[in-house]
Amino acid sequence: MPRLQLQKSPFREVPQAGNELGFLPQPRSPLNGVAFEKVLALFAGTLESRIAPSRNPPFLVDKKTFTSTRKQSSEANQPGNQTAATRQPTGRSENRQENRMQENNLRSAEQSTISSPEPGNPNFSRGALAAGKRRRERTSALRVCENFLDAVGMTPLIYLRRASQETHCDIFAKCEFNNPGGSVKDRPAKYILEQAEKEGRLGGSQNWIVEGSAGNTAIGLALASKPRGYRVVCVIPDTQTQDKKDMLKVCGALVVEVPFHKVWHPDHFVAFSGRLASVMNACWGNQFDNLANQLSHYETTGPEIWDQMDGRIDGFVSAAGTGGTVSGVSRYLRSQHPEIQIALADIPGSALYRYFTEGVLRAEGASVVENIGQGRITGQLQDFRPDVAFEISDVESLTWTHSLLEDEGLAVGMSSGVNVAAAVRLAKRLGPGHRICTILCDSGTRYAKKQWNISFLREEGLPYPRLLADQKREMSAIMEAIHVAYAPQHVVERIEKEHENDISAPGSKL
Repeated sequence: MPRLQLQKSPFREVPQAGNELGFLPQPRSPLNGVAFEKVLALFAGTLESRIAPSRNPPFLVDKKTFTSTRKQSSEANQPGNQTAATRQPTGRSENRQENRMQENNLRSAEQSTISSPEPGNPNFSRGALAAGKRRRERTSALRVCENFLDAVGMTPLIYLRRASQETHCDIFAKCEFNNPGGSVKDRPAKYILEQAEKEGRLGGSQNWIVEGSAGNTAIGLALASKPRGYRVVCVIPDTQTQDKKDMLKVCGALVVEVPFHKVWHPDHFVAFSGRLASVMNACWGNQFDNLANQLSHYETTGPEIWDQMDGRIDGFVSAAGTGGTVSGVSRYLRSQHPEIQIALADIPGSALYRYFTEGVLRAEGASVVENIGQGRITGQLQDFRPDVAFEISDVESLTWTHSLLEDEGLAVGMSSGVNVAAAVRLAKRLGPGHRICTILCDSGTRYAKKQWNISFLREEGLPYPRLLADQKREMSAIMEAIHVAYAPQHVVERIEKEHENDISAPGSKL
């Protein structure tokens, strides 16, 4: 059979000026570079909205950035402001007329996009003017971080397609597992560390930090302390996963396991950590009542969400462990948008749901979810009041945790599943067309022996990921191909013999 001959594109034969790699040549245009990129973005976004009107999420158009870019483009076209690279040929009225027409089209598109923020508006929902601008913004946002602390924050916001389709709303999630320590707790860890240094409780001869943690905050503290030479002692209840305990040790923390006790018990792991810090004359992080925790989310997470959603957000959802995330983010978002709906997600075995719905601090049931749930009103929650609270069962949270993996490609912990389940409930409560944000707290790799363990989940009567169950069947289907892929035995013997002869030859090198 003759081999197929691929025709070479004529566009790749002669590299163009400024296009050294020889890709598609840049068409000539009377517009300068900035304006021309906007025209391309307008065309690409409009074409995309015609071809696949229901495929892409409603990305955003930043009015400030777009207006600023258009203003810079207009100023660059002034005779006194043009450089040799952007100066347009003079004496060509048709070019100037076309330039004005393009600017008018862009201005009309901008007004249409900004003044019609309904999900059905194709300019809005497809991001007609956003494609090229977003690429430039992402490139300009890349930076070199000095250390671990400098890399904390600025995590991406991701559109959750399955949850959005089910509710006919736009549901987004903040990917806090992208922090350098792998969880949302890197933010309070950074603020607790810096506050202790400012107050003189840490630094100099004082280099020990003690924290009572379910794992993530201590991991953040341990990693953030490395560049500064501090040592971290983590007091952790023995109910936490072995994966997390091992990770703490890898990060350099000294792990002190204590028996699990109710929050009122004198040897509850948080109370124990405070006394241990006092005995050691060490700095106590005290993440549950240290308001540096809440401040970290008020000053960073909240503003990031507001900016990434371009101020168009109808609801925010988060579970509470210490309460710093939900209280800090909601405090900032309410300062910007007083009508926003704040929802608390809670689990069985925690007292917060009944406290905020019935006024009674009482816990019922139990849950396998780690890191969230609370039996008391911490310092972070003193002034916090949600608009609505949801209690999420383990079955519901695991269902959404598995959906995030199978439908979105996001392997996150069960607390993230709790948040998404509550976001779906809030979306159904508000009705179609609303925009809701929640938090993906940490990576699911820290819970491999629990939430991804089919044997454990079966024992607890909980659902397990479909893809894990499918893998056995799929492996049996490809076993024949695997056997065929192995080299025949006579080929293996011949190659091994030739290899031995080559090694034994005089002057051969291993």
